[in-house]
Amino acid sequence: MQLGLWPQMSFWIVLVCFLIWVLLSGVGLSLYSLRVAREMGAGGFVVVVIWIGLATMLAQGIMSAFRSIGR
Repeated sequence: MQLGLWPQMSFWIVLVCFLIWVLLSGVGLSLYSLRVAREMGAGGFVVVVIWIGLATMLAQGIMSAFRSIGR
């Protein structure tokens, strides 16, 4: 999709939107992990920690892809 903007400006718009998404997702995951830990005990908390780790690795991969495109 072309926005009709300079490539660097498009990059920064996408980056800001992605960071907002990561922030909201992080808040949601942390609240969910607290609820799971309270209701399911340590077993449920371990699963949530694994999901948070996977989401972090995905975010790092996407950010490195953005960095390689931006240069």
